[in-house]
Amino acid sequence: MKKFYYKLLIPMIFLFQLNLYGDSIHKDLELELYKDETMRINGVLKFEKNKNKYDVIFEIPEENLSTVLDTLNMKKEIKSVFLYDLNKDNIKEIFVIYNENNKNSLEGYSLGNLYMGENEYEGEEVIDFFKTLNIATSQKLNKKIENIQNFNASLAKKELEQLIPYYKVVNFNHYNIWDVSKRVGRDEYNSKAYLYQYELIPQDYEKFDLQKYFKIYSLDKLNFIKNIGSSVIFSDGNYYFLFQIQRLGLITLEEVFQGEITGKNILKNGEYFNEYENGNYERNMKTGVWNSYEYSEDLKRYLPVKKYFTSGVLIRKDILYRRSEELHIFSSTTYNSKNEVVEIKYFEENGEVSQIKTYKDSILEKVVNYSHYKRAYSIYDKLVNPKTGYEYYKARESLTQFKDLNLLDTKLENEELNLYSLKSSNNKEIFIVFQNYSPGKTSQDGIRWYEDPLKYFGIKEIFYGKRKSEKIKSYEDIVKDGYFEEFNLGYFPGAASITGSPYNAETVIKTGYFEDGAESGVWKNYDSSRGDLISSFNYVKGVLDGPYEIYFSNGALKENGEYRNGGKVILWEAGPQYWPSY
Repeated sequence: MKKFYYKLLIPMIFLFQLNLYGDSIHKDLELELYKDETMRINGVLKFEKNKNKYDVIFEIPEENLSTVLDTLNMKKEIKSVFLYDLNKDNIKEIFVIYNENNKNSLEGYSLGNLYMGENEYEGEEVIDFFKTLNIATSQKLNKKIENIQNFNASLAKKELEQLIPYYKVVNFNHYNIWDVSKRVGRDEYNSKAYLYQYELIPQDYEKFDLQKYFKIYSLDKLNFIKNIGSSVIFSDGNYYFLFQIQRLGLITLEEVFQGEITGKNILKNGEYFNEYENGNYERNMKTGVWNSYEYSEDLKRYLPVKKYFTSGVLIRKDILYRRSEELHIFSSTTYNSKNEVVEIKYFEENGEVSQIKTYKDSILEKVVNYSHYKRAYSIYDKLVNPKTGYEYYKARESLTQFKDLNLLDTKLENEELNLYSLKSSNNKEIFIVFQNYSPGKTSQDGIRWYEDPLKYFGIKEIFYGKRKSEKIKSYEDIVKDGYFEEFNLGYFPGAASITGSPYNAETVIKTGYFEDGAESGVWKNYDSSRGDLISSFNYVKGVLDGPYEIYFSNGALKENGEYRNGGKVILWEAGPQYWPSY
């Protein structure tokens, strides 16, 4: 009976030990990372099972915060846990001695997001830890201690005391500012397509992740050059590497550059990189093309920027954006030698210049829309794919027949008339008339965001014609001869946009033909906001003659008939129309 009792008791004791910590493989440890006269930073270190592995978790119960420091396989046993202030910042690092297959290893974890003021610490909403020792130091140390018998916290501290200066052994703060999801949070994006529409992809910014691009994970192979305040400079013989030593023991790679350092003088001469820009210096002066990023408050995004320098002076800046995973130019700004804006060009998605703003002494002088008249309406028509039968929506295209024109090639004929000209592909002369968006008005609701509405110009007319004299002094010096289009301007001059084409205020409202200055053939009038046909008339030598049609706004025929040598004959007229009221 006694034998049976002992046989049963032994496995029960063993099972009790296995379940001693529940889902944990080690007892919870209360740790005090910092303490002064005013406050303490306390936490709990846990080792919780996670399938066939376990998570090393640190919690701050008072703040209801926790983070996973590490995930390890079950074969890695925990031998000892201790605290040690490696970087002498008064906050202790957590060190754990592990043993796997009878080989020791030591891992440290540092608190990375507590800011130390004069007498206080302020925590963020999450706990940010990083592994204390950099890869090279960790590998060397673990190789040294792996076979030491009875390796314990006391022996480990002696090894850590030899790791000086601390900034050569602690891990880099490898926080990648270009990690989109960490920076703004995944919930900020509606979809993956939205992310790629305005954001950047890795090949755009790989040179801005300095540590990864230059493969700098240890200072062991770099030569110490000098200290500059809280920074330290090293070199590999080709580049200089400037590191910032942070208050919490973090070391961050801030700049990489070529040049010379003699005494207190630093001469940047050659390639230069930091986390926001890269380019070339010529004796401490920026030169050539620089790639950089600027933050857009409107889009809450970093946008790629190209800057052009001559002898240290910025002469041009191009802002780009991504659409369908391709980069497009949004705007190009030119500067004078005083760093004053001279001109800003805005571009359509196809690369065509849409608008040009010109400045004088940094004051806006004139804004001209060049391609807004080609933009689609903000109306979407339902169409059917004839092959598949599927329905889809497509923006209603502009009615203009002059889409192939590049108005930047125009020649100024008369500044007072805002009249320009250019040659067509068949060598005929085309005339373009620009008009102010709000002629004679100094203010108008809808353009209150603009400096001066009288400075904004758009297309009023485009037509084929013949000049009576080489120098055009008035419209009388032009004979309209050929196709003609008139445009609506309204009161809003349009805008440039990264997120999509804005509403097109320059829409075709009249089309027809002239023959030696007189209307000829079919002339049509269109609704300015939708492009729907409003009316159609026929002319013979400038006189109404022939059939005509007039339509309601819903497209239904309102009236038709004909003109006979200018006299109107109504053949059919719709009855009264009643529109529902809501």
